[in-house]
Amino acid sequence: MARKKKHEEHINTEAWAIPYGDLVTLLFALFTVMYAMSSVNEGKFRVLSDSLIAAFRGVPKSTRPINIGEKQSGKGGSQRLAAVAPTVLMKLP
Repeated sequence: MARKKKHEEHINTEAWAIPYGDLVTLLFALFTVMYAMSSVNEGKFRVLSDSLIAAFRGVPKSTRPINIGEKQSGKGGSQRLAAVAPTVLMKLP
């Protein structure tokens, strides 16, 4: 009986393309960010910085505080706000 020959495994000669594509994408992102930061308008940067600080410090979304047990006017006006904690208003410059 004749032996069956095993098929040779296919050698992938283009395996370098995926890491190369990742490298090119990361370099593009790096230079895009570097270009974006090269011309910073100080006024716009200050506004962005202030808004990020306000967002992460948890400035209230409403200008008037919500008291616990007070009936709210609107869609659910007859519901009591039992699980809402009181808020502290911060004065912004």
